Amino acid sequence: MSMTANLPATVNKAEVLAGISHWHELIHKIMTSEAGRALLQQQALRALHEGTYPTAQVIEAADAGHPAADWAVRRYAAEFFAAGRERELLVQVRAYAVQSLVRHPGDDWPERRHAAEVIDQDRWLEFSPQMRADVVQFLSRPAASYPQGRKLADIWTRNIAIAVMVEEAAKRWNLSRTRKDATERRSAAYYVSKLKGIKLGEQQINRISWHHNQVAAKLSALRINL
Repeated sequence: MSMTANLPATVNKAEVLAGISHWHELIHKIMTSEAGRALLQQQALRALHEGTYPTAQVIEAADAGHPAADWAVRRYAAEFFAAGRERELLVQVRAYAVQSLVRHPGDDWPERRHAAEVIDQDRWLEFSPQMRADVVQFLSRPAASYPQGRKLADIWTRNIAIAVMVEEAAKRWNLSRTRKDATERRSAAYYVSKLKGIKLGEQQINRISWHHNQVAAKLSALRINL
């Protein structure tokens, strides 16, 4: 029996496009590169707090220049300093905070270097309220600029959202998720590719759906109300 034997012969294209467009309108804000970067930063910070990912590996990524990891480690350290809990910081996190304080030159570099020496040498009697405030402010600065080009940090939330829309459209309108070149009947991926603002062809949507099928299935199982 053909895999499409139970599919309806025709689909109301306008209805499908209207439905998917409504979903896109609801979730498009999380599909931007800015949203992807921000969420990646927050996930890295949460991993440090919850211990769900090895701290050493987050610091390794930060040392390698990953903006999200750098921001997360600095922010994590800043929260401890702000709460007066700097002595509870893991040695490697405190070392990274010290490196961050002296890594970039600037008008306040002498003060930052002095603060770094105080922290590194456990000279806490010299750690004044003003020095604490300055350290917290510096460590809490925004993430560094991301490299140019379509990096994973820019597109990962977009790709997951696309995969979820493909999955949900296939279920709601009894469509195939994707289709081969020789298949005439339009797939869910085809309809998603027609959304304004997506700027991806059907084959690109196909690849995203294939690669994120497992993730999409898990998210769809949560019965998210689109």
